[in-house]
Amino acid sequence: MEHIDLEIEALIGMVRDYAEHVDAEVADRKNDFRSMCFWNIHNRAIIAHEIVGFYHASWNRMDVSQELEAEMSERMVTVTKNMFTDIVSSIEKAVKDCMDAYPRSGLKERSLEGGRNYLYLRNIVNDSANLGYISMES
Repeated sequence: MEHIDLEIEALIGMVRDYAEHVDAEVADRKNDFRSMCFWNIHNRAIIAHEIVGFYHASWNRMDVSQELEAEMSERMVTVTKNMFTDIVSSIEKAVKDCMDAYPRSGLKERSLEGGRNYLYLRNIVNDSANLGYISMES
């Protein structure tokens, strides 16, 4: 469990650095959606870190059976899975906000081609690479 705690701490630090960088170097408005994406991820990671810390402190005071250990592992999976889902949702929202803010990019139209009725993050990422906005190695 300590490994999970350390990994989340590292994520919090990296995301905070990205958010501060985007605020300072990229953002052109207060609460810019690009930096807010990183701040949202930062906040979700802090919540996950707090939950993991709570579980860790609580479980250290218990006599842990194999059954309880399996239950504890399942809770960690749930906490980290929820954090991952929240992070992907933050990224998806920011990407869609970018498409609305920069309509001349053509990305939104490209991502809706072929009878697509919904903007899926997977398609947006692939179409961004096809348009040369990102590289798939990044």
